Amino acid sequence: MVPSFKISEESQIIVVGNAGISGTGIIYNMFKDEIKGQYTANFLKSIEDYSVSYSYETEYDILKEYRFELIVECAFGGVFNALFTLGYETGLGVISDMKSIPITQQTIEISAFKGVNPYQLHSSGCLVVAATNGVKICDALRREGITAEVVGYMTKDKARVVRAHGEERFLVPVRRDELNRFIPDDEMKKKYPKKLNIRAFSDFT
Repeated sequence: MVPSFKISEESQIIVVGNAGISGTGIIYNMFKDEIKGQYTANFLKSIEDYSVSYSYETEYDILKEYRFELIVECAFGGVFNALFTLGYETGLGVISDMKSIPITQQTIEISAFKGVNPYQLHSSGCLVVAATNGVKICDALRREGITAEVVGYMTKDKARVVRAHGEERFLVPVRRDELNRFIPDDEMKKKYPKKLNIRAFSDFT
């Protein structure tokens, strides 16, 4: 396959925002009474602001100031699907560290409560970014109060890997978002399409 995007093999991988945010909000609204019975109102308060619709305006305003390589907007299939897409679309390998991926305690708790993988859960509001200046980009985003972490790097090798607890897991396309456990396929297709938005730096120049 000829890669759709050519980027530097020296790129770092950044995750901007928190994994599973939109999916957490959807699950919370579906099972609100059940979840409220398990957690305090103070703990759940921030989830009221979780949304499935994000413009990323502030994030892009900052990212456009730097020569990033490629951005994958997370949505269907969560961060894992976006990481795989980054590798697939560039023809490069991906090495990522799961413990470095930003995620809220609310998403961790609710995902565990409902038996879902938060890293394969719908993640609008989160971006996966390839850039050669990842640390500078993260610093700039954090100065504006935006969560951002370098979570890995690209390689010439085609393997797409996430490391966790001393083990390696090979990333594959996510065929079914974790929301599929609760939402029928027909409804998923209408509300939460599989195709992910991809933006190159040249789109803004």
